Amino acid sequence: MIEKNINKLTFQNLNHDIDRCCVETGETMSGMPVVRGLDEAQEYVFSAYLEKKLYGPIIDYLINNFTWYWGVNDYAERATEALKQDGELIKLKRLWHGVIASQKQHFWALHTIKDEAPDAKKSLPKVKAIALQQMSRFREILTVFDDVEELSRLDEEIGLLEREERRKITPHRDPRKIDENLFWELIEKSRHSSDSVFQQIDLLVSLLEEFKASDIKRFQKLLDEKMRDLYHWDLWALAYIAQGGCSDDAFEGFRAWLILQGREMFELALTDIRKILSKVPAGLGTQAEGLLSAATIAYESRTDKLLRPRKVSSYKLKGDQWEEHEIETRYPEVCKYYRI
Repeated sequence: MIEKNINKLTFQNLNHDIDRCCVETGETMSGMPVVRGLDEAQEYVFSAYLEKKLYGPIIDYLINNFTWYWGVNDYAERATEALKQDGELIKLKRLWHGVIASQKQHFWALHTIKDEAPDAKKSLPKVKAIALQQMSRFREILTVFDDVEELSRLDEEIGLLEREERRKITPHRDPRKIDENLFWELIEKSRHSSDSVFQQIDLLVSLLEEFKASDIKRFQKLLDEKMRDLYHWDLWALAYIAQGGCSDDAFEGFRAWLILQGREMFELALTDIRKILSKVPAGLGTQAEGLLSAATIAYESRTDKLLRPRKVSSYKLKGDQWEEHEIETRYPEVCKYYRI
C-alpha cells in the first residue's frame, strides 16, 4: 500500500510527489531506501494532478520520464482527453510534439545503421508503423481544433516518414567551423527552443545539417571528448543515487543528458557534483542517449553515407572507485538530497 495522504503532495513536481507517496520498507546495504508501491503511487499522484488540471507538471513528467518508441501509454491518453476537453491546444501540441520527436528520433537512429545492423533493419518496419500511427492520432486531434497550419506541417512529416526521407536540405548554409564555442552555441540554441530532450535532439540534428560534412564530424569529435571528460566515478555515483541505480549504458545516457544542459552545467559537473544537485531531477528523466546519434543522422542526411565511429582509446574512469555499500558514506549530501 502507498501513503495516500493528499497533504504529502506539493503539486509542483510529479516525480517528487510520487517519491513522497512510496512507502519505505528498509534500506539497501548502501543505505539507499527500498520503496514499495511505485506503480500505485504513480497512479494516485497522476490522478490528483489531473483532477486539479495541473497540465504543465503533467506534461513535463510525461515527456521527460517515458520513451515513446512503442506508442503512447494510458497516462498520455488520459492527459490528451483532458486537454482536448478543456480546449488546451498549445499544451496538447507540446505533449504530442514530444511523443513524435521521440519516435522519429528512434526511427532515424535505426535507419542510419540498418545496412550494418541486422537487428536494426528488422525493427524498422514496426518502429515506422508505430510512429505513423501516432502521427495519425495527432492529426485527428488537430482536425478537431481545425489547426490548418499545424496540419499542413504534420502532413508533410507523415509523407516524408512514409517514404523514409528526411526533409531535403540545401547546400550547407552555415559556413562556420565547428569549434568548442560553436559546439556549445548549438547545444544552447537547441535547448532553449525545445520542451523535451527528444525535441532538443531533433532540433540539434536540423542545426547540424546546415554544416559541411567535415564540421559535423568535428561536432562528433567534440562530443566524444566531453563524454570522456564526464566519465568519472563521482558523476556515476550521482546518477546511481538520483536514478535509484545506474548501469553502464544508463550512465552513458546520463552523461549525454548533462551535455544537453549546456556549458555551465557541464563545467559545474566537472568541478563538484554537489553544485548541480538542484538541477538533476530524481528518476529516469535524465537519459539522452539519442544525442550520441545526432551527428550520425545529420551526416547521413548531408552525404548519404554512414558516419564511421572514430577510433578512440577506451575510456578510463577517473576518480576513486566506489562499491555500492560505500555510497552513503562516500556521498552523504547526495544521498540526503534525494531522500525526498
